[in-house]
Amino acid sequence: MSKPKKMSNLPQALEEKNQQDFHEVTNRIRDAIEKIRLNPKCKPTQSVLAKLALVNRGTINNRKWPLDELKKIKVNRKEANLDDVSVKHIKPNGQKDLSFEERLYLNREELRVWKVKADKEGQKVAQLEAIIKTQQAQIELLKSEARRLADIIMENKVIAIKFPYQK
Repeated sequence: MSKPKKMSNLPQALEEKNQQDFHEVTNRIRDAIEKIRLNPKCKPTQSVLAKLALVNRGTINNRKWPLDELKKIKVNRKEANLDDVSVKHIKPNGQKDLSFEERLYLNREELRVWKVKADKEGQKVAQLEAIIKTQQAQIELLKSEARRLADIIMENKVIAIKFPYQK
């Protein structure tokens, strides 16, 4: 599952960054697959996996192994549904009982997803605040320029008014 080493002309720092990004994405995909495996409410589809892993569907297609894992999850769920026809293990809302560790894992994953979203929104807020600050500075500059031009116009009017009378 690791990325094959290719000979490239990229600088070493860029190669290292690419490797780091690759491993980070791989870990997110693994975590998302585990979340899908543990949560029967999560559909084992490529779209759901992409959304949970915060990647594009093309990334999953290029790697192939996540699609194989999704197929295994689908097969396991079908087998589990055939084996576990009894209703005694199913809650009234249709969700199977999850162990404490499974619920804890799912809650941590959900918390992580919300943290990523909150961080992204925080970055957007910081960017917007910087834009507002820049625009406020531009407004102040334009106001001072407008005052300067108004003063020049007033001086010219006074001169223009005085000039014809000085004949």
